[in-house]
Amino acid sequence: MKNPIHFYLQKAVLSAVLTVIFLAPVYSAEQATISAKDDYITCWKQPCVHDEGIDWSIKHANGVAISVRMGKKAAVTDDQIKQILTADLKHYGVENVKFFFENFDGNSSAIALHVRGGVEGIFGIDTVRDKIKNVARRAKNTNPLFSPN
Repeated sequence: MKNPIHFYLQKAVLSAVLTVIFLAPVYSAEQATISAKDDYITCWKQPCVHDEGIDWSIKHANGVAISVRMGKKAAVTDDQIKQILTADLKHYGVENVKFFFENFDGNSSAIALHVRGGVEGIFGIDTVRDKIKNVARRAKNTNPLFSPN
């Protein structure tokens, strides 16, 4: 039988490490005011954020939709996810970003990136930032052959 103190200590350390990895960059006070409160949606089927992200990304060919299923015990908050991923995309030249959040019964969060009706992911908070550069490159591509319209 595992020592329960050891289990909770491992869990706390993992949560702290994920938070440091995800929140490592320093952001301005302007970015700190970003809120995800108005980005939550509900619908009759789950996961609705996935479908909304796809639909939005088709209509906004040079933008990126981000669908987030927020877990009950997420290592970072919804505001932190929105703040950091928005800043990352802006760093790579993408200004048109739309978030879709929904509550999820699982413990951790799942994040997908949508560009031109396609989907990258599902990622955890520990790996999603590694995908931003390529997603931004695809969103900024103005070649009509790669446009959904």
